Amino acid sequence: GGAARGGPPSRVVKIAAGWRHCLLLTESGCIFALGDDEHGQCAGINTGATALPVPTQQPIAGVAAGACHSVAWDRAGKAFSWGHGGTGRLGLGRSDHRRSPMRIDGLEGEIV
Repeated sequence: GGAARGGPPSRVVKIAAGWRHCLLLTESGCIFALGDDEHGQCAGINTGATALPVPTQQPIAGVAAGACHSVAWDRAGKAFSWGHGGTGRLGLGRSDHRRSPMRIDGLEGEIV
């Protein structure tokens, strides 16, 4: 047993793949990213060695990846997005790229 050298500290339970990046979700609720980070889809940490900082106290329950953007949601149902923001795809009410996870306030009150 044990973690792979330089990899996530607990078992990977979900993987989401984008165009040139992927997200790994561990059983402890942490996200690790690998691959291209041109638009911030890996939140500036694309080596798979360090967990991404998500602005929540809850463990992350799920991840999804678009071509150049990423989405995660916590166990309380709060959703977060980052990466390529073109045409409003991040759900943040703007079209700029985000290099760190931002809470999707437009989903407040919705269960994701």
